Amino acid sequence: MRVFVNAIFHSCEEEDRVFTALAEEKGRVAWVGEEAELPPRFQKARRVDLGGRCAVPAFGDTHMHFESYALFGSTVDVREARDFAQMGELLRAYLERHPKAKFLPAYGCSAHTVAEKRLPRRQDLDRMVTVPLLIVKYDGHAAVANSALIAQFPPEVTGDPGFDPETGWLYQNAFYRGVHHITAQVPPLAVLGSMTDDAQRLAERGIGFVHTVEGVGYKNDIDIDTIRFTRYGLPQAFRVFFQTMEVEKVKKRGMERIGGCFSLALDGCFGSEDAALSRPYENDPGNTGFLAYSQEEVNAFCVEANRAGRQIAVHAIGDLAVEQAIVAFETSLADCPRLDHRHTIIHAYLIPLPSRTGPPPWGSRSPSSPPSWTGPRSRGTTWRRYWGTGPGRSSPCGRCWTGASSFPPDRTPPAPSPTPSKVSTPAATTPTPPSVSPPWRR
Repeated sequence: MRVFVNAIFHSCEEEDRVFTALAEEKGRVAWVGEEAELPPRFQKARRVDLGGRCAVPAFGDTHMHFESYALFGSTVDVREARDFAQMGELLRAYLERHPKAKFLPAYGCSAHTVAEKRLPRRQDLDRMVTVPLLIVKYDGHAAVANSALIAQFPPEVTGDPGFDPETGWLYQNAFYRGVHHITAQVPPLAVLGSMTDDAQRLAERGIGFVHTVEGVGYKNDIDIDTIRFTRYGLPQAFRVFFQTMEVEKVKKRGMERIGGCFSLALDGCFGSEDAALSRPYENDPGNTGFLAYSQEEVNAFCVEANRAGRQIAVHAIGDLAVEQAIVAFETSLADCPRLDHRHTIIHAYLIPLPSRTGPPPWGSRSPSSPPSWTGPRSRGTTWRRYWGTGPGRSSPCGRCWTGASSFPPDRTPPAPSPTPSKVSTPAATTPTPPSVSPPWRR
């Protein structure tokens, strides 16, 4: 039991109450108020002088891939590489420290940060290392493999239209299938140490509450069970979403949340130019991205999950995918009304025009990276009109738009950033069907 004094405590509630003392008991806030009014049972508790600091509740990160963050945090991050040569040096240095490694997952390649001004291809990776290697792209929605790893891929990966055998790149469903294949080879216990370290890093950033989406192909979904049980030994409070469309799996484990990315990704992303848009990409007039599912398929999943009382989260970036999510949520709630559903559209960077659809249903949520909140053409400008609220607050209609890091793709902490967004709302008024097989972005 401790009493924290000599500080300004902000409650961050709607009223934003202010206190000068806080009592803690068994890891929980037991009392707040003025030090002079401290209840008798706390009078003998140890005092902790905070030196006049301002104290606020911990930040909540409302969308991340925590186990993937831990996995890639324990291997190689190539985002700082200036060129392919330095990228190879980073990879070889890791292998020198881990000479028994039979497979190397890495993260963060981008065409925008290297001297070559392009993404690495299979041939480039072959020159870097000889062990099976996969480098996930900086946005977390595509990856490139070297020849040694491609030789190990099963037919469901190499036969997918999203796999390019010439360049070694995996997009869309090929990417998800490829990740499922490699994660099945990584023992979940191997990332436990990294989970502890990375949870501490999050705590150092002030993050005490996490919504994490898990389930990327481990046998028997052992990664789901790993995070379900290990979270109790970590400093944050975790809310776990199971990335599956099989509602029975979630019910069997007694989990309250379903969805995320991977199986619940309704479209792609801007980095690969396959987010589903109502008009073509300006630099590629024949490409409008892709939708992973039909509206009927998404509706059926949301109806089943909503009837089961689960909170649903879906990935949607382009305006057509966001529209698909809104329609599915509306359909499920019309079938089985729920006030406290908190269904979530992850990212939602482009908003459908009001002429095509209304705002998300009452009680909906949308986590996104703070750099998209500011600037004259930002998502924030559009969403204040569309949702009736700014970030972090509920609108009169019960909708809420929240901060998220999307770890590991984004290193930005879930707090406001002055960085302006380069994403604008489409101006089309008549939607066009998305391409079934858009050109692969390289």
